[in-house]
Amino acid sequence: AGGTVLWFVGTGVGCYVAGGLLDAVTSIRGVALITQFTHFSTAQTQLAVSGAFSFTIFGAIYFLVPRLTGLAWPSLSLIRGHFFAALLGTAVLVLALAVAGYIQGHEQNNATVEFSAIAAHVKPWLLVATAGQAVLLFGNLLLAVHLLRAICPSRQVTAAPANFRQPSSMEASVS
Repeated sequence: AGGTVLWFVGTGVGCYVAGGLLDAVTSIRGVALITQFTHFSTAQTQLAVSGAFSFTIFGAIYFLVPRLTGLAWPSLSLIRGHFFAALLGTAVLVLALAVAGYIQGHEQNNATVEFSAIAAHVKPWLLVATAGQAVLLFGNLLLAVHLLRAICPSRQVTAAPANFRQPSSMEASVS
């Protein structure tokens, strides 16, 4: 599971960098005229929370639990399923909100477009964003089930690899 920890943390760092670049781009006046006060701001927030923060925390969970329990994760396929569901859910959520915000921003700058028309044009993208949240929920449920299986093993579990075991007293001494 060591490589999968890097998947999560690497994705979290990538989302953090992308969010910073997106913040820099949206601070430009011409871009801010379209994206400010729209769903685009929510997309940026979701990139920071669901992307950068959550992926980093997931990586920490996958790193720490085997060291705390002394047991390896029961299923590598559940870890991969969680990663890909979280990645897909975050990507769909952020992209759908960004498109909705772009459409919303352009139409809000046109005085002839009514708010009900803006809402109607944005609604399909918000439904796609909701689907992204459902995929995120599925991925997080995979993590919850896997975490319960790791903490409360109901069947015989193989011992953790040597790098997860507790050090002997000689290895832990400072002298």
